[in-house]
Amino acid sequence: MNDIEVAFNEVEIEEYKSCRDLISRHIDMIEKNEIYVIGAVAASAVFALAAETKQVAIAAGFITILISLIGWARYHGLRSTIAVVDEYIKEKEGRSESLGFTQYYLKHKSGALGKSRETVWYILLGFALFFAFFVGGTAPLVKKGCGEVPGQTSVNGR
Repeated sequence: MNDIEVAFNEVEIEEYKSCRDLISRHIDMIEKNEIYVIGAVAASAVFALAAETKQVAIAAGFITILISLIGWARYHGLRSTIAVVDEYIKEKEGRSESLGFTQYYLKHKSGALGKSRETVWYILLGFALFFAFFVGGTAPLVKKGCGEVPGQTSVNGR
């Protein structure tokens, strides 16, 4: 190989590394997205249950749906970008004698990770829908005063 071919090969290898790094960063973002969305949904649910008025409780309950949908859309956007980069890498590997991990991985992967990620989002969306329509509307559940629940008379008749 002459110097130009060597340089071109090195550029291709660096590009390949850059693409693999981009996929890795997107996977990290997917994982962080899941954690943040689950936390935000949980916080919204707790806020809804602690709300002092029914309107605030219902609004907070529906925010759980909004947060879940935004997170799910972000997941699909990142997954779509990963698929495009994967296709590009497969094309590059098809022309290379030394690169082939993506082709090997695609032949041997089980698909369990992608299915489990989808399942997490379906469960989260299901929870958010259930919470917003059935639980969020039952608030306020905050105890007023010393152990009194709104709408419930205490032992002393107050």
